Amino acid sequence: MACFHSEQAIQLYLKAILLELFAEDTKIHRVRALQPLLSALLKKHGFEATARRLPEI
Repeated sequence: MACFHSEQAIQLYLKAILLELFAEDTKIHRVRALQPLLSALLKKHGFEATARRLPEI
C-alpha cells in the first residue's frame, strides 16, 4: 500500500509542475508517461539543462 501511495504522490507532483510551469492539464496517470512529457516541455521552452537532470524512468 505504501508503494501505491508513493506513486500517487509522484504523479500528483509531476502534474502540479506541468500545470504551474506550462499550464498543461493532462489526463495521464502514469509516471512513465508524465516524466517524458515534462522533459519534452522543458526542452521546448529552453530548459535543456534542467531536462537533462531528470532521471530516466
